[in-house]
Amino acid sequence: MAGPYQRLSNGASADTGAQAITTVVNAVEAGLEAVEAALPGKASTSALTAHEADTTNIHGIADTSLLETTAGATSKANAAQAAAVQRANHTGTQLASTISNFDTQVRTSRLDQLAAPTTAVGMGSQRVTNVGTPTASTDAVTKGYADALTLAPSVSIYNVTSYGATGDGATNDTSAINSAVAALVAAGGGVLYFPKGTYRTTGGHTLSVACTVLGDGLAVTSLTTVTGTATVFTITSDSVTIRDLSISHLGTSTSGAGIAVTSNGVQCRFMCLTVYGFHTNIDIQYGAEWLIHGCRLVGNAQMVYNVRVAHPLYSGDWGDSGISDSTLVRDSAGGAGSTAHIYQTSGGGLRITGCKLNGGVVDGLRVAMDGFVTGVLTVTGNSIENFSGAGVKVDITGSGTNFVNGTITGNEVVAFVGGAIGVRLTSSGGANLSNFTIVGNAFGAATGVSLNNALNVTIAGNSYAGATNELVETGTNTGLRNIDGLV
Repeated sequence: MAGPYQRLSNGASADTGAQAITTVVNAVEAGLEAVEAALPGKASTSALTAHEADTTNIHGIADTSLLETTAGATSKANAAQAAAVQRANHTGTQLASTISNFDTQVRTSRLDQLAAPTTAVGMGSQRVTNVGTPTASTDAVTKGYADALTLAPSVSIYNVTSYGATGDGATNDTSAINSAVAALVAAGGGVLYFPKGTYRTTGGHTLSVACTVLGDGLAVTSLTTVTGTATVFTITSDSVTIRDLSISHLGTSTSGAGIAVTSNGVQCRFMCLTVYGFHTNIDIQYGAEWLIHGCRLVGNAQMVYNVRVAHPLYSGDWGDSGISDSTLVRDSAGGAGSTAHIYQTSGGGLRITGCKLNGGVVDGLRVAMDGFVTGVLTVTGNSIENFSGAGVKVDITGSGTNFVNGTITGNEVVAFVGGAIGVRLTSSGGANLSNFTIVGNAFGAATGVSLNNALNVTIAGNSYAGATNELVETGTNTGLRNIDGLV
């Protein structure tokens, strides 16, 4: 388009546009002056000035809002000039209507064409939708994608219910449990899992690889048997853990155990268990460095031992096995068949800490060895009650037997039965029983301490409430450090 209103070409500058607008304004002003000069009655410049001052009736036109003064026209022209410059230089506030091709150049631009943000970007609590399938570790994912993810466990889990076990307390689940055990053994290990339920079994579940037997908690997962000779779990491997369930004999147990370790058995763990009603609740025939922790072992009239330790080979103290923070009780009073809560007939070291041993046994802890060289017996911070023989008894015999280094400290040892002894240390047949410390115990038995052929025993800081005899010595005791001044 020709003339002063022609569109600026792509190569025109902002100054060229401004010059065009100025030309238009000058032309308009000149035209207005010519019109005024030609009006009738135009007599002089002073008359024209007076006419301009009459804002009520200009040249016979009553509605003066339809007219534009020279100053107003100039102001609008200047504004139009400034807007043109701003648009040309991309400055100032621009509306979509004043920007050529706004929709395609701005509104439809993609996020990947914009500069990356340098600070956190808030979404105003709005969702990001239609996210694609991720290909990199930093990609976002949809909720559906995340929900569909299945994390592979670090070990294989063998759920006994997947092999047919019902856990209903009525069905015999022996075969189904053994099927799960067989799969675990074939895989070389894993977790044998018992969900909440009561699983009836005749026992005979042999764990021959390192594995974990796991329940949902000793109050909700239970294995029960009524078979007289049943052993529920037999361990023939190192590094087996059984935890978070209960194992109960609901009939008459004539032999067998809730758990029996019959070979290997190094670093086995039994934790958070209830074992009830077996001839021997936990029978450790082999193994070292094992641990019983946080368990409740309950004997009935058929119980002979709550825990038996009878490894035929281990000597020395390298085993350092332990029973900690556990309760060992017998729920039927008396009974000549209940020998001890804990009965050790082998070497290997033993630590008993923070336990309660209570009710219906001859001895709370009995260590009876013949032919072993061993040491490190630690009995600390326990409550040992309601025994008819001794709270702690170490009885060794034989010229090849050597038991050294025992510590019995900070225990409550209360018999509630006449004639009982708090701690009894005795040796015979040339055995060496030496270096025991008996310190800070509270004895409530007819005799506090009984020594027979012991060497280097320290007795200090004990109390003897109601004791008829605080110390009884027989045989030859040498190196006695009787700091309590007992006679």
